[in-house]
Amino acid sequence: MDISSFVVPVLLSGTALFALSRKVDVYSALTTGAGEGLSIIVRIFPALVALLSAVYMFRASGAMDFLTHLVAPLLDKLGIPPETAAILLIRPISGSGALAVGSELMAQ
Repeated sequence: MDISSFVVPVLLSGTALFALSRKVDVYSALTTGAGEGLSIIVRIFPALVALLSAVYMFRASGAMDFLTHLVAPLLDKLGIPPETAAILLIRPISGSGALAVGSELMAQ
C-alpha cells in the first residue's frame, strides 16, 4: 500500500471538513481565488514572455555554450554534471527560464 495514493483524498477531505467547521462558502472562495489568480497571470505574463525570450536568445547566440564550456572543469571537480551548467547560470536570473531549460534538457 502506497501512502502517496491517499494524499490527495486526505487533503481534499481535510479542506472540506475545515471549511465546513468554519462555515465558509467554498464555491465563493474558489471563484474569488480563481479570479485573483487570473489577474496575477495577466500582470506577470509580459515579464515571463520577455524572460523566456531573453533566455532563448542567450542560448541561440552561443553565449550559453561558451559559458558552459568555460565552467565545465569547475563543475566536473565539484561532481556536478556539466550539462546542468545552463540551469545553474539561468536560475539566478529567472526561475521560469531555468525550468524551461531543464525541460529541454530532460527532453534530450
